[in-house]
Amino acid sequence: VVVLGGVSPVIAYFSASPNPVSYGNSSTLSWSVSDATTCTISGGIYNNQSVNNTGSTLSSGALTANTTYTLSCQNSFSTATLPVTVSVSGSAAPLITSFTASPSSINYNQNTQLFWNVQNASSCTLSRPGAQTISVSPSGSPYTTSNLTQTAIYTLSCQNAQGVSTYATASITVSGTGNQQPTISSFYAN
Repeated sequence: VVVLGGVSPVIAYFSASPNPVSYGNSSTLSWSVSDATTCTISGGIYNNQSVNNTGSTLSSGALTANTTYTLSCQNSFSTATLPVTVSVSGSAAPLITSFTASPSSINYNQNTQLFWNVQNASSCTLSRPGAQTISVSPSGSPYTTSNLTQTAIYTLSCQNAQGVSTYATASITVSGTGNQQPTISSFYAN
């Protein structure tokens, strides 16, 4: 008997659910296959990962960007492949890794500088009680305060493009007062 052909593997479906997913969440990959001897999945955290050759499910793991997975199944006759792309919506929450004043202790009617490091933010504002809120760069460029006459707490608020926000505070201690008596260092007539 001469066999002139064979049966190719058939991928009935290869899907991801949910799809899309929110930033940092995972999706479940599922598939159904017939007439295959081996199957693998590639994409994301998987690199030719061997999987069940008839059908099963597999977690994508946490996703932070659109990711395409490819199911490849073969037998002695041929190979069948099918891709699926999991879309990711949103972005990482903003993170203020540091927010400091240097120096953090100053004398009466002096100024200081504020420094910050921020990740995943599209905009930031800086405020303190009794002063106007101002927009500042998320990149952390130094900000020079006005001359301060009392201890002040500055609040740095940052948000991403989706409106998710976070904040941090920095305290500046002011020493001395403006009520010191004037001193006459010299007084003479000529």
